[in-house]
Amino acid sequence: MADTAQVIIEAAYLRSTANAPGKLAVDQEMVDYLDLVHQGYCALLAAAAPERWIATDSATWSGTPATLAIAHSDIIDLHRIENTATQAEITLGPVAEKARAWFAGVPFCWRGAQAAGFATLFSRGTAIDPQTGDGATYWYLDAPATISALSSTIDARFPKRHEQLLILDLAIYLSLKDVEEDRKDEMDRLKAEREAHYAAFEQLNGIVHTATQTVWPGRNRPAQAAASS
Repeated sequence: MADTAQVIIEAAYLRSTANAPGKLAVDQEMVDYLDLVHQGYCALLAAAAPERWIATDSATWSGTPATLAIAHSDIIDLHRIENTATQAEITLGPVAEKARAWFAGVPFCWRGAQAAGFATLFSRGTAIDPQTGDGATYWYLDAPATISALSSTIDARFPKRHEQLLILDLAIYLSLKDVEEDRKDEMDRLKAEREAHYAAFEQLNGIVHTATQTVWPGRNRPAQAAASS
């Protein structure tokens, strides 16, 4: 079972005897900061291993030219969209490319901003493109649920072996907030420990063979590790 926000926050307080719960930060402040850190690390995990974070949903094209609202407020990215009835892929590209010859024979749409939600998709509007009333199925990288209370749990897809990163980020936050004590040495130790844990996080969450297809049997590595070898 995933740990709660309270477990992570209490572990952060325990990193220093100078931390005073309720004095340096109140509970909701710590919960909100943990949510920001957790969301960021989950996005990195989803980018490295999208197969663990893929979700799907459906909607209907409407208007003229047809548009499609991706209503989820905070998805990480959109991976694929297709016609629900025919299962034909709809190419998602930049608006600057909509008139290119290489897209002339395929259904095409582009992504624009949306006031509420992730994005609005715009059909190019030709006969082969999505039409009003067409059903659409799309696959996206799902963001974790918001951590909003001490009882909220860390996303089950977030590996327990990396929870120390969350704890260290919160411990550094507490140390930075303490204006009454000189905690530079403590801060330096926390930052060094965090760097070590982040290096492991980065190494362990590179592209994996189970998520890719390749004819080359070599080992896939994160870009940074590959560049330094």
